[in-house]
Amino acid sequence: MNVYLIIDTGTSSMRSLLYSQTGELLASFQRTYQMTLTEDGGATMDASVFRNALYALSASAAGYAADQGLHIRSLSFTSQRSSVLPLSENGTPLAPILMWYDKRCQDICASFSRQQKEQIHRISGMLLSPVCSAPKMLWLKQSSPDLYESAYKLAGIHDYLLYIAAGVFCTDVTCAGRTCLLDAAALEWSLPLLCLFGLSYDKLCALKEPGSVAGFVTPSFSLRTGLASGLPVITAGGDQQCSCLGLGIRRSGETGINSGTASYVTTLSDTPETNAYKGVNTVPSALPGKWLLEAANTGSGSVYNWFCRQFYSPRRRFVSTQTINQAVLSSPAGARGVLCLPSFAGKGCPDWNGGAKGAFCNIGLHNQKEDFARALLEGICSEIYDCWTSLPEAGLAKDPILSSGGMSRFPEFNQILADMMNLPVSASDCPETTSLGAFLNTLRALGETAVFERLLSSPRREHGRIFRPRPGLHELYMEQHALRTQIYQNINS
Repeated sequence: MNVYLIIDTGTSSMRSLLYSQTGELLASFQRTYQMTLTEDGGATMDASVFRNALYALSASAAGYAADQGLHIRSLSFTSQRSSVLPLSENGTPLAPILMWYDKRCQDICASFSRQQKEQIHRISGMLLSPVCSAPKMLWLKQSSPDLYESAYKLAGIHDYLLYIAAGVFCTDVTCAGRTCLLDAAALEWSLPLLCLFGLSYDKLCALKEPGSVAGFVTPSFSLRTGLASGLPVITAGGDQQCSCLGLGIRRSGETGINSGTASYVTTLSDTPETNAYKGVNTVPSALPGKWLLEAANTGSGSVYNWFCRQFYSPRRRFVSTQTINQAVLSSPAGARGVLCLPSFAGKGCPDWNGGAKGAFCNIGLHNQKEDFARALLEGICSEIYDCWTSLPEAGLAKDPILSSGGMSRFPEFNQILADMMNLPVSASDCPETTSLGAFLNTLRALGETAVFERLLSSPRREHGRIFRPRPGLHELYMEQHALRTQIYQNINS
């Protein structure tokens, strides 16, 4: 039986997953890791972490397939976006990876004029922020000019993994869309934006469409992993774009919420609506001729897990989030008045303030530990509400909002979203929407369009549990949302 190997690279883990042609997940293997964070805003990882994880996970999948008598048809990649890694001409990393979370280019972003930022948004669809790749590249050029000059390519994690497997320097337009250097309409590198940032075109990777063959497994990668040499290597798309595809979002106006390390609220669009909506980014979709309007916060699962480690683990090691989830359920809606500004990783849409900090407010002697846990989760949902109201379909939606990602597995999270947005929320019953979307684009890349269309059209929307707004809670949450907004503005004025 033919199977398809997907590599899904996230902020905290990499997974290899094997899918059958009918879309059944047959096996999954995982490696976890974490960023190195510094007080100056740095967030880095050694490239060897990703390289070694790719070797090990590919070998595990190849071994499983051999034991089960399965034939791996292809190797596909979907990855986190907005990272920067300087590489030599033979693909050797020259420095640690600047992760999407790295904020040391904050001053560079602030140095651009309003007119320049508008130009960036108009061409690339991206709001200039430290999350984007271009200001990270410029920071690298200014802080380490010799390193910048010696780099043959400034690649993302997605690009680096494609190189390891296939030996080619290329990137996917869905990942390139997060750089601030891509012309979002033409899907080409923008020379005006390269000039604006003072960056060299030659240091960028060649562009590929999502769902296309980037190259073929090299003999050296085959030797390290057991995968067949010459196997097609497919770029399936960025993680958020693949998640939307896995949710079955294919019509303009359909909206999904993917809550992992951060939360992304996305709406599919038939046109690149660059510069049209405040606080919203426009990126190429995983589907040809489509775009995604993205509104995001900068921390959801990362903030929730941090709180869990600090206050529900005596040794500050990893503990199951079931501990903090139970605490949330022990506090009533509204957290007995406690309010949380969850900007521990900065503020996202619509303000995009990388220097924002978090806070707990309105605390009394009657409050208990679990009130803080619930206030944090309600604060995260409040930021997601800000994202949703920035999108053009906000207030017009009739279908349930689709919820996916790690945080969606906690029912109360989905219930709070439903109460806050005053709309039904459908929690996906598929725990792997990102890798599923990558699998669907793999079928398209291999010319299996009939199977692709059939699986994409399957009604996954109805399979999830529906969370409906509870009476009176929308009004409560809107009162608290207004207070949070006022407090945030007072602190950051």
